[in-house]
Amino acid sequence: MSLSTTKKPVKPSTTSSGSISTVKQACPKIEYELVELVEVVTQNKEKWVKGATEDANDTSVFDGSVPRPEKDGKFRQYINLKRDTEGKNNRHPEYGREITFKARIKRKDNKTEKLDGVKVTFKNKCTKAANRSTPDATVWSDANLKGDQKEGFGSKNGTAETSVQTRVKGWTSSVSFFMSQYGGDQFEISAELHPDVEGSSGAKPKKTKEYVVWRKFWYQMTYAKGFAVVQPTKAEEAYKEVFAEMVKSPKKEFEEGDLPEDLKKRTFLEEYQVKKGGGDANVAVIGAHNKNEFVKKKFYKKDDPKGTPLKANLIICEYQCDPSTDDNGNKTYSALGKFELKANGGVVTLEPGSGGSIVCMPALRPGCKLIVKGEWSKTDSPWNKGGNIIDKCIEIYKTRPETRTVKVDLSKGATATTGAVPVPSISHPVFVKLKVETAESFLGESFGKGQILCVYRPGADNAKPTQANKQDYNNTVAHELGHMWNQTPEPNNQPDSMKNHPLQYVAHGGSGSHCRHGMQSLYDKDGNVSEDVDTTITKKADPASDTHEVTSTAHFYKDHKVKVKGSEKTVKKVTDGTHLKFTSSFTSEIGDKVVQKMSDYPVNWNDSTKKEPKPYNGDCMMYHSFSKKCSNKFCKTCKPYLQLQDMSAF
Repeated sequence: MSLSTTKKPVKPSTTSSGSISTVKQACPKIEYELVELVEVVTQNKEKWVKGATEDANDTSVFDGSVPRPEKDGKFRQYINLKRDTEGKNNRHPEYGREITFKARIKRKDNKTEKLDGVKVTFKNKCTKAANRSTPDATVWSDANLKGDQKEGFGSKNGTAETSVQTRVKGWTSSVSFFMSQYGGDQFEISAELHPDVEGSSGAKPKKTKEYVVWRKFWYQMTYAKGFAVVQPTKAEEAYKEVFAEMVKSPKKEFEEGDLPEDLKKRTFLEEYQVKKGGGDANVAVIGAHNKNEFVKKKFYKKDDPKGTPLKANLIICEYQCDPSTDDNGNKTYSALGKFELKANGGVVTLEPGSGGSIVCMPALRPGCKLIVKGEWSKTDSPWNKGGNIIDKCIEIYKTRPETRTVKVDLSKGATATTGAVPVPSISHPVFVKLKVETAESFLGESFGKGQILCVYRPGADNAKPTQANKQDYNNTVAHELGHMWNQTPEPNNQPDSMKNHPLQYVAHGGSGSHCRHGMQSLYDKDGNVSEDVDTTITKKADPASDTHEVTSTAHFYKDHKVKVKGSEKTVKKVTDGTHLKFTSSFTSEIGDKVVQKMSDYPVNWNDSTKKEPKPYNGDCMMYHSFSKKCSNKFCKTCKPYLQLQDMSAF
């Protein structure tokens, strides 16, 4: 038997009233606080992104960090580039419209259990780009974006906010936010405890710095070795204004020996061959005849260096000249001219005909001789062909007065049907007929995918607006890139949510779609400027007549709408310096005013068959031609159209 004793339980009293009960105490509520909001990116493993958020404190769930390019301030998000352009293991957090975030909570009592299942809400705050917050009514209806152009959580055009629950160690699952498509829009992301969570009341949210919608592309400068080309920094600045970053990549220089045999001498010519008064040093002449050579891998290093997925090729030369063609691409030539030679080496100037203003040797057109038709005769009338004239008979000389002027020397190889080729003299002249290949000069063009042809002349005057000087070259670069980005979209081709570009035009002096912002007036093929103008009738017309005598017809043009005594009329013809003919007859009195306003001119700016009238002195970089009034920027009307382009491909 054990020495210990057992105590019997005491029975409850049977004399007391009431029942047996226990006291229950409520479990204390757990209060939480949100302590971290970080940007994350998944490469081979998930990493936190240093830059736009506070540095991660709890790094145990991440495999290191990745820095954003900017160190502080507002952070550029290049929405046109794919995040995995260098492979998933080198994913760029600053590329693409999607940015990923996580937030972490902790208990206020610092205990580490029950950290999962806590709801956290993510929100975004958008600050619209300046020209979208105060929109131009001619460009926008309300400046609101549509469909996938919009921002949101989870997807393009997603939700304005989203809530997720925490997991292990108090971290939420990943939350994706998609930026808008409009360059210059800014977004601040915040995270806070859901209102149902204890501790949320009065708590301040965690916020990121601002992310800004940008686009980015690279460019290669391709030019002849020894050519003193300059970086187009002014073009870079123009694109910064529309939130697009131009980045220079390695150059490519070329020499004559890099070209196919037929193109060597058609690419490098003495300057005087293509410019009146030009020097005798060789210059690179690039145009329709050889431009596609510079698109080939030998010259255009599209993927060099790696990580430049969207790269333009700036093919820079001193002269852009195309073999002459009509609007349909058919070959055109000089007029067939007839000339009298009184000596070998006689000077002749060819008329352009349907061709261009330049005659050079060799002709630029690949595989072609200069002379299309060349023959001689001892008599002018009747014409008796005595033989043919060949290219060797033609000399392009440095001091020629026009770029269509050449010397003709029959002794250099002309043929004779019978007998010898005559020697022309004053007493025995020889008559020649000539039709030749011609070319036309331009300042730049865009073609293919990412190919830009642009002209720069180091010797041009930089002190004032001058064709092909440093500023004009920069304008050309920006302009031709603008064509590739659909800068001035034709009607019904503009981005959704925008109106038709109010100042866009095709033809009327240019090739492609352009902007006439700031134009001062209109002008015709002869350079005659049309202006707001009025004149006075000087002779009474009664009975009614369609022709009226006026003080002056200067600056009045066919098809202009005018007002006579407040009644609208249309000019049918400018008969001479003092007579206007109208499309209808009417009576008039001496002193009646005829008023012409440019705004009344019936121009169909999208009639691609019309070469004139042309807008005069536009100030936008997207004007069709060189203009002394150019602002060296994209105009305020053009900018929104470029800011809404995603610029993901040329």
